[in-house]
Amino acid sequence: MTFKGWISKHLGKFVRYNKTTKGYQCVDLVKSYLVEVFDFYKEYPSLENSWAWGDARQWYEYFSSRKPLTENFRRLANTPTFVPIEGDICVFTEHNDEGHICIAYNNNSTTSKIYTIDQNFPKESKVKYCVHRYTTEGFLGVLRPYRYVKADVNIRNKPSMSGKILGELKAGKRVFIYDLDSSKKWARIGKDSWISYKFIKEL
Repeated sequence: MTFKGWISKHLGKFVRYNKTTKGYQCVDLVKSYLVEVFDFYKEYPSLENSWAWGDARQWYEYFSSRKPLTENFRRLANTPTFVPIEGDICVFTEHNDEGHICIAYNNNSTTSKIYTIDQNFPKESKVKYCVHRYTTEGFLGVLRPYRYVKADVNIRNKPSMSGKILGELKAGKRVFIYDLDSSKKWARIGKDSWISYKFIKEL
């Protein structure tokens, strides 16, 4: 299932994946995201029977001890210049002792606000679009998924078609996006290494 298809399926509804807790938690939505978009039950079948990764903030704080996460994501800390991108799992310390977790749903976030898809924000709310603020909600950072190139693409030394070609990536190659340029049309995949964002496969 694509990320957009997953959003369409659940928007305006409750999602429950954690059978050991009451109600519909923010963590349930993220588990749904991993199962339906990343096929985690197929890749890690033991999770279907036992998936106790703690509260929302612990997904970020204990990231290095969660093998399914470390194999598919990287943890990036919030900084004054950090901007989430679509598909990032965003983690906050505010709202309650457990924190809050949600997913960035587009590339329109800035250094002051994040556009996300959430559940249980505020309490007992269905899946919906939200906007979070960095300074008032204790934004820790994100878990960013690896992405894939959907067609052969040149690597350039700057985010421009005039940039020097450094090499080529073949379709299907896994890459990690460190950030996007200001136009949101180029993805940095290494030091001074850029590819056109339109060649990144949709989640």
